[in-house]
Amino acid sequence: MGCRGSATESCENCRALRQSEARLQIAQRAGRVGIFDWDILSGRSIWNREQELIYGLAPGEFDGTHQMWETFVHPADIDRLRQRVVKLFQQRQVEDEVDFRIVRPDGQVRWISNRGATTYDGVSGKPLHMIGTTVDFTERHRADQALRESEVRLRAIVNTAADAIITVDALGIIESVNPAAERLFGYTAGSLAGLNLSALMPAPYRAGHAECVPRRMRAGKPSVLAFNREIECVRKDGSTFPAALSVSEFELGGRRMLSGIIHDISERRRLENRLLEVATAEQRRIGQELHDGLCQQLVAIGYAMEALEQRVAARSPVDAASIGQIAALVDQTMTQARDLSHGLHPVSLDASGLASSLHRLAADTESVFHVNCAFECDPTVRVKDNTVATHLYRIAQEAIGNAIRHGKASTIAVKLGWAADALRLSITDDGVGIGNSTADPDGIGMQTMAYRARALGGILTPGPGRDGIGTAVVCETPAKSSNRRKR
Repeated sequence: MGCRGSATESCENCRALRQSEARLQIAQRAGRVGIFDWDILSGRSIWNREQELIYGLAPGEFDGTHQMWETFVHPADIDRLRQRVVKLFQQRQVEDEVDFRIVRPDGQVRWISNRGATTYDGVSGKPLHMIGTTVDFTERHRADQALRESEVRLRAIVNTAADAIITVDALGIIESVNPAAERLFGYTAGSLAGLNLSALMPAPYRAGHAECVPRRMRAGKPSVLAFNREIECVRKDGSTFPAALSVSEFELGGRRMLSGIIHDISERRRLENRLLEVATAEQRRIGQELHDGLCQQLVAIGYAMEALEQRVAARSPVDAASIGQIAALVDQTMTQARDLSHGLHPVSLDASGLASSLHRLAADTESVFHVNCAFECDPTVRVKDNTVATHLYRIAQEAIGNAIRHGKASTIAVKLGWAADALRLSITDDGVGIGNSTADPDGIGMQTMAYRARALGGILTPGPGRDGIGTAVVCETPAKSSNRRKR
């Protein structure tokens, strides 16, 4: 049948139709969309060129039969696909989409998605035609499969990890935990979700931790926030334990999130404390032997030298003078031995020993270095554990030394008191400040002080002094080894 209307109109309509068909073919090629028309009654199919390319066929290589098409379907998928077609026709379903694999003539296995629309006989209900599209999504399927496998591996790693892994949002609210976190803290995952991370920290550190994550998120640049520190944690039953916390940032759905790995270091801390106890005991033993042994012998030698000097003085003044000089050297040696003994064992064992030792340290500092060094102590403080007292003394000793050597301070204040439920030792000075001194803020001295604080289950906080002047070193430790005497 020819075109209706004038010859000019017919030519215009034909050209428009051809142009439309050409654009459709270009769109199909660009989108790599195959098109098929399956005459169900005759079993014949018509494929466009893109359909042939998807199946890896040369132009005209497809013979148009349904049987040939089935030969391309992967053997593992053919039965499923046949059953689906039967069910589709039985239910007179008009539209359907199915994914399956095909095997090209060159052996390549490809994943394709068929979307078809079926027409049925209005009287008999038999299927007549199916027209549809085919899309090759092999690359996407591989990417999805790789992502799923990666997620499975990651989930397996997280779920079997020995350390607690916790994710929190920008406000520090817990969103997910792994099984190790449930075991470590004694909570179920459901009861942990929605809590602030600070709920896992004991007083008096809880308040500081509650603001820690939001503060760091505000200060840190996106995707680079990370920090490591040692903290004190609390279980559901109220028991506490030391832990190493490692935190890093990631982005999920446009939101900044943090993941934290918490490692229980109770055993390591126990060994560290034991080593410190052994070292302290050995220092105490050596100091005691110096005092009770060497010093006493030197005293005896000194007395003997004095007696000898008196006997020799009458007949040989020169020899007597020499003996006197030797006696003076013995006396100096005895003084040095006593000082060394005191340095090895600086704190006495009584409850007020720490306060007395810090008072003596402040007085010696003034005498030797000619700086103002004052000591102030809350009279209710009683430190009954000598190991705790020794660590705090050494922290004060190191901080005072840093203030003089590196901070060039002229005034130093040492205070021992309470901060809520924690014993608080602070050493402040009016020197050049920790950021301006020649000392390395991460040097061995600062590390040693922090190590001693951690050994006590406490926290060492170095920073600028009052009004930004000088340096303040603050050590807060749990009061478990101290008692607050009633006034």
